[in-house]
Amino acid sequence: KLMNQTIGKLGCVDTHFTNASGISDFNHYTTVYDLYIIMNHLMQNEEFMNIISHKSFDSIYKNEKGSVDKETYTSTILYLNGDREMPSGITVLGGKTGTTASAGCCLSLFLQDAKGKNYIAIGMKAADKDTLYGNINSENIELILVLFRYLYYNDVK
Repeated sequence: KLMNQTIGKLGCVDTHFTNASGISDFNHYTTVYDLYIIMNHLMQNEEFMNIISHKSFDSIYKNEKGSVDKETYTSTILYLNGDREMPSGITVLGGKTGTTASAGCCLSLFLQDAKGKNYIAIGMKAADKDTLYGNINSENIELILVLFRYLYYNDVK
């Protein structure tokens, strides 16, 4: 309920969460545009960006018995863990992956070009990771960035 209220305040109108884990549910859905709004908001949070920019992150917390535990979370973004390369001049600042039977393989990325301009790239409903990452290739990213620079920054150099 709180997640839905929060994203509603951000302006998301085509997203509804039924759980925090992303487990498939008919009433759990989103759109590329709403994901862009959410990601754009998250990009403003320095701690969030620090966490998602690493190949792995250690979380130290107290468990239900009061003992201190440590959990290491490893990025599933193939660009961050070194399994795939971004096109030249593009840096992956972080992102989020997700895969369910109904949503397919999904990926939201925070990118930065050689001029220091930030972008958000979102891929959804891919049949598998190879298809998802294959669609985010050098030619597609360069075309998207040129269009974005023209429309948003009025700069195509």
